[in-house]
Amino acid sequence: MDVGINGKARPVSRLKFKPKLDKLVELLLYLSHKKQHVDHYRACKLIYLADWVHLNKYGRPVVADTPKAMQFGPVATKSYELLKRNPAVMREARIDDLPFETRQLDKTIYIGPPKRAVVRELFSRSDLATFDAVLAEFGELTFDQLHDITSKHFAYRNAWANRPQNHNSALMSFDDMLEENAKKSDYIDEIEHISHRM
Repeated sequence: MDVGINGKARPVSRLKFKPKLDKLVELLLYLSHKKQHVDHYRACKLIYLADWVHLNKYGRPVVADTPKAMQFGPVATKSYELLKRNPAVMREARIDDLPFETRQLDKTIYIGPPKRAVVRELFSRSDLATFDAVLAEFGELTFDQLHDITSKHFAYRNAWANRPQNHNSALMSFDDMLEENAKKSDYIDEIEHISHRM
């Protein structure tokens, strides 16, 4: 049994959405077209919010970035590793370099100008509409403001409270990212076994 810091069994997620790294690279590129000089901390929050909003509105995340609860709120971890040019995640994404410029100041990475056009065919209409809406609502917020908003999400609070002992992060559950309503249980029952293909 996997036990969290509070001594309780940690929840197991039934929804297993697999990260869509090709879409994630393009979404980060889309962000560089729309809004440059976003630091990697805020970029990861915006990607997380896009997945959260789209999951609740359309039943699936945009890119299914792997969400982790960390000290300063939810983190879209594949985005974080790509922006740091983590070799293993770059290989997993099948890219040698990012399709946009970056610059680093101390430990902070900033997204710069794009190097090419976005491959829009990878996205549904709702994917980009959702990200545009997220940028319109949250794009100008500071990191502290984004932290205040996202750290109130149940999925974050539950994962952080139930993280393994002596750990400073915990995987968040896509089940928990779904807002509570009468259809939530039926929806999870319906797509549990195909969520990894969505």
